[in-house]
Amino acid sequence: MKAIFTPILAFLCIISVTSCKSDDDGTPAPASADLIVGTWDMTANTVDDGNATVTVQGFPLTADFTWEGKNYDYQLTFDEDNMVGENGSFTIDLTYEALGQTETEVIPLETGNGDLLLSGQYSVSENQLTVTNEGELVTATIEELSETTLRLSIDLASVSPQIVDDTVENATGTNKITFSRQ
Repeated sequence: MKAIFTPILAFLCIISVTSCKSDDDGTPAPASADLIVGTWDMTANTVDDGNATVTVQGFPLTADFTWEGKNYDYQLTFDEDNMVGENGSFTIDLTYEALGQTETEVIPLETGNGDLLLSGQYSVSENQLTVTNEGELVTATIEELSETTLRLSIDLASVSPQIVDDTVENATGTNKITFSRQ
């Protein structure tokens, strides 16, 4: 079971760094697009309420999962020409439960080897950060944007199944990511 869930959920957590669309009714105040320009260091990356269904040999298998980031050395740089780039690495402690068994995996993620995909053209409108990345349009809700803090909220249900894996269905949960300005 470990071999089935680890790659799929790891890829889901990678994609969620950049992929979301929120339908939350408690919308945060609109963000000022000018404030996002600069370099931001990741300081937190969590999911407390994840759930996904994968198809294994034609049968659906559901798993609850959580993750907590650590060993942060990951930066996003937003420039005035509306381009965003990424650099660095971090680690995810991924815990999932399926068929009554709980497993924990430590997953190192880094730029430059295809693990992370956040780079491309970006826009900020109201409280939404949208990035066009490798032909995919991804959106994150900006929960907070100040001179010192960028907090994003990512609805995993909005991540395109084609980005993750065609065997993943009904992924849900909220990825919360916090950055501080360099």
